[in-house]
Amino acid sequence: DNWEYWKEREGLNEPVISDRRTEEQIAPETKEQKAVEAEGAVDVQGIVAEWNAKTGEEVQVANSVEEVANAEARTAIEQGVKIKGWYDTRTGEVVVYAPNVKSAEDLVLTIVHENVSHKGLRDTLGEDIYNKMCDKTWEMMDEATRAKYESYAGVNSIKDETERHRAAADEYIASI
Repeated sequence: DNWEYWKEREGLNEPVISDRRTEEQIAPETKEQKAVEAEGAVDVQGIVAEWNAKTGEEVQVANSVEEVANAEARTAIEQGVKIKGWYDTRTGEVVVYAPNVKSAEDLVLTIVHENVSHKGLRDTLGEDIYNKMCDKTWEMMDEATRAKYESYAGVNSIKDETERHRAAADEYIASI
């Protein structure tokens, strides 16, 4: 029965570090994107503080690569990946990487992507049900979509096939 199926436990063997990649990683930067960058700084600290106050969450902000404690995220940033935020399944932390945030809207979308989609769905459904949902999602994804999400930083380095597929499906779900 479906309820029993969803209750079965399959815990994560490796942590998944999700990322929110920019379009620059898929297509060259446009003049409009460069214009947004030139408009000025975003009040990342203020927006995150307001989010945290209103939601009771504790989204963290890293203002430089030196402030990034997560090894996978730090390595990706040092390699030039334009990560804007991540959810660390080991620590439960959601972190925004301020240097890659382009606008207030971009920041809010990043927070929602990481805090609501990645962390929130796991917290709401529980890891067991969430894993099953990712497994089913992976089964329904077409090959092109699978390849796209498997290429994400943090996903492409996972050695275990089941965990890599779950991480790709997790990114897919969070992008919806």
